[in-house]
Amino acid sequence: MDLGCRTAVFISPYDLSCGWEGHSHDGARGLLPEDASNLGLNLLAYTLANAKLGRFLSSNKVYVDQEKPSGR
Repeated sequence: MDLGCRTAVFISPYDLSCGWEGHSHDGARGLLPEDASNLGLNLLAYTLANAKLGRFLSSNKVYVDQEKPSGR
């Protein structure tokens, strides 16, 4: 998903959900809870900072002619 030219969805090869829940597992490919929380907060801030741009780029613009067209 993109907001303008910015990516809003991130795919990670590492487990973030266990870190966000505050636990880790030996031998798992995951981040430690503190690292996962820091990354999650940065991703959230990055996405929210571009939400206004996404709304602007998703709106349709309607242009109206000032003069009436001639009936040729």
